[in-house]
Amino acid sequence: MNTDVSHANMRTSSRWPLLVALAIGVFAALLTISLQHRLFPQSGITAATVFAIVLPGMLGTIAINGNVHDFDLGIAAGINSVFYFFLVWLVCTTFRWIVQTLKWGKGSGGGNWSEPRTPPTGR
Repeated sequence: MNTDVSHANMRTSSRWPLLVALAIGVFAALLTISLQHRLFPQSGITAATVFAIVLPGMLGTIAINGNVHDFDLGIAAGINSVFYFFLVWLVCTTFRWIVQTLKWGKGSGGGNWSEPRTPPTGR
């Protein structure tokens, strides 16, 4: 079975980092908006997890409004959406770059660590 990728396909960028980042960004925005309707328990591990996910948007909207007691969840949802979009896109793109670099012959300076390198010939 030939698993080699053609040279043309190797250079084209895939869109999966953008799609994953978009999905996570929308999920974070919807999770932030759901706080308004109290869909999650007020205590326990679920509440702590939700709070940790929506914290960047909450801090951003508090900074924008200047009041810790009166903030808009719509602004927090937008901030969370953008924040998590860029965070997940950066992680996915970095992961893809690392994988391509470590493969033999794909990327600059990478190699397959399980196979010994042969020194270049003096041609």
